[in-house]
Amino acid sequence: MPFQQLSRWRAEVTEGLTGRVVEIGFGSGLNADYYPAEVELVLAVEPAAVARKLAEKRISRSAVAIEHVGMDGQSIPLDDNSCDSALSTLPCARFPTFAGR
Repeated sequence: MPFQQLSRWRAEVTEGLTGRVVEIGFGSGLNADYYPAEVELVLAVEPAAVARKLAEKRISRSAVAIEHVGMDGQSIPLDDNSCDSALSTLPCARFPTFAGR
């Protein structure tokens, strides 16, 4: 997908996000430039150290506060109902098979 199409797509999928947002699979922070002004805080979940390092510049220039809160989308250290919105775009993580499935 060409860059301009991805830019439009990122703008569309972030539209309507408000308040506290948990982003599962934050990656290198490619969505950071697209968070709407109504977003107060992004709580980023990302297991890859390389991706977190690559995200540093995007986080530092973001108009929205972003903080890493965990590395495992299955066990996020947040209270129930503590976020207003959630986002997960193009995660490239492995998801284990759960027993009893």
